Amino acid sequence: MMGKRLKRWLVPSVAALLAVVPAGCEAVNGLDMNKVLVERTVDSNAANPNASISMSIGLDLQWNDALLNVEGEDEADVAMQKKWLDWFSKTTFKLNELRTDEEGRILANGVFSFGKGNISFQLHADESHLLFEVEGAKRPLVIDLDEPLKGSMAGESPLLALQRSKEGESLIRTVASYFVGNLPNPPKIDAKSASVEIHGTKTDVTQVHAELNGKQLGELIPAYLDALVKDESGLRKMVGEVTDWFAALPPEMKESLELDDLELPSKDEFEETVQEMADSFKEAKKELDSERADNEDEWNAFFNEKTTLSADLYVDSDLKVRKLAADLHYSMPTVEEEEMALPLTGFTIRLEQENWTDPNASPISNVVLPPRVLNVDDLMEMTSLRGLRLFENDSVIYDLLKNDFSVDDASFEVYPKSEEWASNWGLPSYREDKNGKILISLRGTLNEFEDNVVYRGGHLVFYDEGTYQEVALTVGSNKIKVNGVDKTWSQPVVTIDGTAYAYADDLLGLLGAKYSLDDETSRLLIERDL
Repeated sequence: MMGKRLKRWLVPSVAALLAVVPAGCEAVNGLDMNKVLVERTVDSNAANPNASISMSIGLDLQWNDALLNVEGEDEADVAMQKKWLDWFSKTTFKLNELRTDEEGRILANGVFSFGKGNISFQLHADESHLLFEVEGAKRPLVIDLDEPLKGSMAGESPLLALQRSKEGESLIRTVASYFVGNLPNPPKIDAKSASVEIHGTKTDVTQVHAELNGKQLGELIPAYLDALVKDESGLRKMVGEVTDWFAALPPEMKESLELDDLELPSKDEFEETVQEMADSFKEAKKELDSERADNEDEWNAFFNEKTTLSADLYVDSDLKVRKLAADLHYSMPTVEEEEMALPLTGFTIRLEQENWTDPNASPISNVVLPPRVLNVDDLMEMTSLRGLRLFENDSVIYDLLKNDFSVDDASFEVYPKSEEWASNWGLPSYREDKNGKILISLRGTLNEFEDNVVYRGGHLVFYDEGTYQEVALTVGSNKIKVNGVDKTWSQPVVTIDGTAYAYADDLLGLLGAKYSLDDETSRLLIERDL
């Protein structure tokens, strides 16, 4: 049976292609947009060691100020909220340069910008490792790309495994030609000659400019499905060419892709596959028309005229897209206040990209791991404080983590022993002695400070990251050691019902923390501000 194995390849390929193909297929002022968009799809899946890409994605969020300013809110919370909104309402992710080669190596550098500052980064990957370096970090992160992972990825996406081969390019071109050929043009589109700067070099190009609003976009979607439904001859041609492509694959490639036992379809199976795909387009069109008819108000609200999309493509004489700029502004539908997930009135996404080739570009080398790299396991086991100290004190990330996220601070509740559910969950608890002094569970409290308690040489030992102290305690004694120096607490560490307790004044005083008792809930609030 062809249908199953071949269709399993074809459907994901189609989905991937639709995600990267822009709208517009008819010739514009003599420029064959079909060829332009097909070539762009092929290029996006190819690897050229001399080719580079720069890309910038910007996001602007427009907030509903009336919904943000709620009466009765704590002034400090409102001020913090405003600060965060100011920082992250305008963000930009920029790749200054991205390169790949035939062996799958990647080299990239860029910067993330937001209201608090800029954070630069570099990425270098080969078949074994991915090395990620961030500005201000004292140690780079390395991710091991082991063979099982790579094999799994290739098995799930045959198109990905083929994309760097001539055979893969042929397949992409065949499938893209069909789906691009049925794309309708946006209502406003034109082309003209222009000279633009691409990576610092003036380049003669054809500039294609297109515009549409949300309502027009809503009309293009069913029009595209309708075009696919009507083009059964084009579908039959495409499926036939894909079938011929499989038949012509070299034996060694079939074996590497585990396709050496693939049986080509009979005439009936071929017709069945074509019919199934045609029926799927018809069903999608039917469902879309039904949803639109049943929810016309919601459709019109989502695809509204205030939403706008504009794009400029700069195409060279070889029909390669050398530069693009797109701007999408989405206006949020008007809904009841209680139904709003976020108090947004809209958002704007801006995309810019340039492509150039440097014949003198240095080959991308394999990754060379520097000393003291971090791996994923290191990160998973790292405390918040240790993570903070990975960054230089004058870096943007350190400032953000320490002063805004307050990752080095602690604030948590300790529950009275009578609240058994808290003990069952391993949460810290407290008791009072006969004089009314408060004892807190040692291990439970220290866990909240991300300090791990171990039993060593007859002592309970822990290291506190926040104060750089290694502390050794002895149950039944008020004698302790702090970084090897003898100290004395006011009261001994005691064991009650198998749990070690320390007096709150002693333990929290050592850790630089404070506590207060909530008379209403009878819970302790412990806070530490480093």
